[in-house]
Amino acid sequence: MRLGLFSTIQSRPGGEAEALRRFLRHAERAEAGGFESVWLAERHFTAYGTIGNPVVLASALAQRTSRIRIGFAALILALHNPFRLAGELAVLDVLSGGRLLVGVGSGRAGVEARALGLTFDAPHALFDEAVALLPRIWRGEAFDHAGPHFPGHFPGTRLRPEQRPHPPLLRAIVHDDSAVAAARARMPMLLGRFPRARLEPTVDIYRRTLAETGASEEEISGLLRRSAALRHVVIAPKEREAAAVAREAMSGYIDRAHEVNEPHELDDFLERACVYGPAGAVAERLAEVAGLGLGTAIAWVDFGGIGPRHADRTLESLITEVLPGVESAGA
Repeated sequence: MRLGLFSTIQSRPGGEAEALRRFLRHAERAEAGGFESVWLAERHFTAYGTIGNPVVLASALAQRTSRIRIGFAALILALHNPFRLAGELAVLDVLSGGRLLVGVGSGRAGVEARALGLTFDAPHALFDEAVALLPRIWRGEAFDHAGPHFPGHFPGTRLRPEQRPHPPLLRAIVHDDSAVAAARARMPMLLGRFPRARLEPTVDIYRRTLAETGASEEEISGLLRRSAALRHVVIAPKEREAAAVAREAMSGYIDRAHEVNEPHELDDFLERACVYGPAGAVAERLAEVAGLGLGTAIAWVDFGGIGPRHADRTLESLITEVLPGVESAGA
């Protein structure tokens, strides 16, 4: 199993600019420590997330790193023209040396859409049209498109992504319907902070849909290995300290989540969305992801009310104590 690092760059007491700089430092340390990927969310205008242009931030990461894969978890396609987005991502894939992973979602874009003056009569249909266009645009050939949301003539492009035929596309999963849609489109999954009780049935639905639509066992296993699940992670030497730090961090997270209409009850969300404890216990919990056939556990270590010292300590523990054990999980 592989490890990834995630952030939305949440508003922090030290300021958003310092949180952004700290994430860049964390990404560099994660690469040096053996993480496989780093993931950026797209969020606008709120304390919950301040990465208004994740492509720009990813470009900075591409220049600061050389090996780690750079992913989006996820781009909100409802906020983008796919023709322009495809061109930006092609540039980024070339700059990164072919390290791009493109996670996409239909998104709960209410706050962002209102601020940007956008309205959507059929957001899921818009998503389906946009995600189908991206691979076609990346081929570089001219074509006419008659879809309801993005009609027009595409004259083709000279600059194509370094990865061929195109960078991997993954779908953000928020409910079982999106897992079914991802399976039918043969897209790997980006799973949110589902509790084990929900994560396993969702993976089963994905597996079953793949099988019902003609996928071989080899193809199913390959798609699951390219899928990932996100977890808040807090590590401390003692269980009691880890629980206290995680509780404070998650309380701050919930305060920020209210801005994007994501209400949570603290005790429930802490137990189902956060992996906390000494390094050994955290490694066991993260290995559950591999037990379902998923290839990557994505750790969110700098979030909510957690202090920078605790976020730094968690990342170091993941590198030095957790990663050596989980790399063999699911092998």
